[in-house]
Amino acid sequence: MITGNYPNLRLRRSRKNDWSRRLVQENSLSSSDFILPIFLIDGKNIKQSIKTMPDVYRYTIDKLGIIVDRAIKSKIPMVELFPYTNGHDGLIKSGYVLNDETIEVLINQSLLQAEIGCDILAPSDMMDGRIGKIRKALDKEGHEMVQLLSYAVKYASSFYGPFRDAVGSKGLLKGDKKNYQMDFRNSNEAIREVALDIKEGADMVMVKPGMPYLDIIKTVKDNFKIPVLAYQVS
Repeated sequence: MITGNYPNLRLRRSRKNDWSRRLVQENSLSSSDFILPIFLIDGKNIKQSIKTMPDVYRYTIDKLGIIVDRAIKSKIPMVELFPYTNGHDGLIKSGYVLNDETIEVLINQSLLQAEIGCDILAPSDMMDGRIGKIRKALDKEGHEMVQLLSYAVKYASSFYGPFRDAVGSKGLLKGDKKNYQMDFRNSNEAIREVALDIKEGADMVMVKPGMPYLDIIKTVKDNFKIPVLAYQVS
């Protein structure tokens, strides 16, 4: 509650100098707040432009070290790797993405990635129960310090168009992803999804897309004391 008034109270006093503005700023944004997505393709010594993403490229693995070094120099704390693959986020039968069978594949992928040194695994598939199953498998194999960043709230969205182009699934995707990704009309469901993933062992949660769902990000942050990340796609 504000007591006092002008001229005794002058809010502009704190805004006068750069140092005082920095001292009292409530929110800050720096390179430490970002994750760098890197799109990978097969081959050697290739830097391939992405039509729908100007100034963003696909790289072959032999160029990965250069990109990561640049990220470290810019003090970006994490990179996320996206291989050029096609299709849905799981195994399909009669046009439906299977949940439990997909989880078994995700477990094997997670163990492989943990064994080669990944610090954080980010399941983005929206399969029910996959965080708990992956966490249990990681712990059993001695990877208890590997973190899980769950795409806990991932909406079915046309905003993914450029991203799907970048990973090669745009032209080959049959059907849609509405039977496993969330309905944009639902916000209470987002709370349930996050609560379940936290209970299953998620260290951080993701909301995707980012900008169109700022209300969901705020709701999640207000309800859970856990790091909340957003993936901006457009």
